[in-house]
Amino acid sequence: EVYKVVTVELNEKGEEVEVTKYYRTDNHEPFANNLDTSKQRLTTESKMEAKDGYYYMYTLQYALGDMRFVKEIASGNDDVWVYEFADGKGKVGYAVWCPTSNGTVVENYQLVINGSEATLIETDSKNADIDGVHTNLEITNNTVSITVSENPVYVIVK
Repeated sequence: EVYKVVTVELNEKGEEVEVTKYYRTDNHEPFANNLDTSKQRLTTESKMEAKDGYYYMYTLQYALGDMRFVKEIASGNDDVWVYEFADGKGKVGYAVWCPTSNGTVVENYQLVINGSEATLIETDSKNADIDGVHTNLEITNNTVSITVSENPVYVIVK
């Protein structure tokens, strides 16, 4: 369900303004119970559908979690960008995508990694899968082979 929460807040001039925020959740009770209903109006709008961007942002948040940006990695291919993230505890994540807007797809891109386990996480807005589709990757000579498109994918290495 999608919840519409309306709150009254003060703007920079000190004037009261209504602020509307939308939240999507599959389990409404904990969500609804955590709202201060004396200050907020809660309504459900079950006919609303989340936009694709919602799934991309949620998958990004799920895949990288508390990791921090480390550096841009030279991909060796002008059509592929790679950013490295790390959590400081041994887990590394790579965001990989084509920075184009013409439908570019790079098959069998070889990403060099260091680790014994690698998981590919892809956004799946068609099936409303908020944490993405997970695929274990085979590591050969410290590389994994992935298909890269304009939709970012995340490779998580342990």
